[in-house]
Amino acid sequence: MGFKLGLLTGAAVGFYIGTRISEEQQQRLEAQVRRLREDPRVSKVKSSLSRGTSAVADAAAERTADTTDEVADRVVDAMNADDGSSGPGSPPAP
Repeated sequence: MGFKLGLLTGAAVGFYIGTRISEEQQQRLEAQVRRLREDPRVSKVKSSLSRGTSAVADAAAERTADTTDEVADRVVDAMNADDGSSGPGSPPAP
């Protein structure tokens, strides 16, 4: 709820500012944004965040794979316990 409210508020404020500022003010704002994008400190933060998100994504993928393997093993064990067979290649119980 908070994220949606913040997003909506940001969009409304951006629209309001965008429609109310003069051409000169808009050009100054665009120049400030351009300088900010070219600032080496901003580039450093962006690359740091990129590395951080990559590390988180890799950890999440590994955790998901491990969990999937555990669940598959539990399902196979449960199926074997239910039918009394000794493994996946065993003939079905009568």
